[in-house]
Amino acid sequence: MTPPSHRASKLLGVLVVGSLTLVGCDRDDGLVKQDDRNSSEPDITLDVWSIDFGSVPLGDSATRTVTVLNRGNAALTVNRVTPEGTGAFTVVESSLPIQVGAGSEWTFEVVYTAAGIDTGRVEVGSSDPDSPAVSVELDGQAAYPHVEADPSEFDVGKVVRCGEETDTADLVNVGEAPLTITELDAVGSGWSILSAPELPITLAPNDRTPVEMRFSPLADGDAPGALWVTSNDPRELVEVPLVARGEGYAIDERAEIHVQPSGPYDGVDIVFFIDQSSSMDTERRLLGERFHLLVDSLDEVGIDWQAAVVSGDDGCTNSGIITQGDSSAVTRFIDGLTGDWGWFAESGLTVSSMALAAAGPGGCNEGLLRDEALPLVVIVADEQDHSEPNWQAPMLAMAETAPGVVVNAVVGPVPDGCDAADPGYGYVDATEWSGGVTESVCDPDWSDVFEDLGSLAADEPTDTFPLEAPPEDDSIEVLVDGETTTEGWSYDADQQAVVFDEDPEGGVIIEIRYVISSDCG
Repeated sequence: MTPPSHRASKLLGVLVVGSLTLVGCDRDDGLVKQDDRNSSEPDITLDVWSIDFGSVPLGDSATRTVTVLNRGNAALTVNRVTPEGTGAFTVVESSLPIQVGAGSEWTFEVVYTAAGIDTGRVEVGSSDPDSPAVSVELDGQAAYPHVEADPSEFDVGKVVRCGEETDTADLVNVGEAPLTITELDAVGSGWSILSAPELPITLAPNDRTPVEMRFSPLADGDAPGALWVTSNDPRELVEVPLVARGEGYAIDERAEIHVQPSGPYDGVDIVFFIDQSSSMDTERRLLGERFHLLVDSLDEVGIDWQAAVVSGDDGCTNSGIITQGDSSAVTRFIDGLTGDWGWFAESGLTVSSMALAAAGPGGCNEGLLRDEALPLVVIVADEQDHSEPNWQAPMLAMAETAPGVVVNAVVGPVPDGCDAADPGYGYVDATEWSGGVTESVCDPDWSDVFEDLGSLAADEPTDTFPLEAPPEDDSIEVLVDGETTTEGWSYDADQQAVVFDEDPEGGVIIEIRYVISSDCG
């Protein structure tokens, strides 16, 4: 076969028609070989010299057509079409040998069945004396579905025996081909699937579907498990870890504290103390980004609010008292997150008590506390409170200045802390004592804290106080503001709750002590 680079230089001679002389030109677009009028030979060429099938779903096939052209002046015999390579490429069977007349063409089909990263070629053997064998280079790549969980595991933390916690994660197709999930199985003591998509389900690349897992321990100790995902992912069976720990046997004693709601309030007055140490830079930024969630939560329940951010020893606000009608409320809140600090920089309860004390007439925070508004304190810190002599002193001072005050803490969990924070001793104690909300400062989503602040102001007194686990018979002890109370209440097994004959007074602290039952039924 004449190489393409040479064909362009061939002259086909001079053709004289009447008195008109035509100069010969390259006949690459012609179908009959004219460079040698006395020869009679076939001349094979192909319309393509390489084919890239691109990405094809694993196991699926793609087909391309190859055209054999005879540019010679004699019939061409194609006697073989042979695929070579990884075995992923085949040729649709044809009746060979076959004659391709001068100036004619013949086609055959190449099929790629995706198996991996595949290369090969198809060699065409013929009667062309110059090129008895020509070939088409072939490439293709299998596109795989690939399932991953986001986050990579289900983790419900510690759960009391007979209690229950849930966690949700998305199953995501991070591959290049459609993922079909056919089966989900939960393995592990106490674990079950709470909600999942109807199966089978097919996810396009980058699509996701949520799965919610439930854990209810029957014993204490670590309770690992796995969610097994069966799909057309080449791994076929993929494990998503389940992480939990059960706590409590029948002999375990529990003490749960409830603060009787005293709402609904017309408004809330909120003091934010923000640890100013450099290790809290990220947390201050996150708090600023999420402040609108608190505003939305309070607006939704129709509560008038005002807020202030404090950090210095005198307890004076960093950016003034921010009110509900202030159009620049979010900006002023963010500005206040960075402020002065001093001797009490790591004594958030002390600074907060100073802030409330300065809310009276003539104080730097005058107007911060209003009649008929619930006073709230929110602490955000990455270590324990260092107030002297302990957390109780500033807590009692706050309760005297602002009766009914509720402390809430976004701190390191007790007793182990977390990667970015030490355990928040003192802050957690004050929160439990006052009936507030505690969240981990290591959790990037603090929306629950803000939602619960709204509930503290909106909730009305109740006569029912649920228990986290079923109690052993006759083991319940009820204390109201520290005094044991044997009358005026009963235990309702259906609700798993202590129910009072009449609503206790708003703001009282109800402590319920009991032994966890050995029967979870």
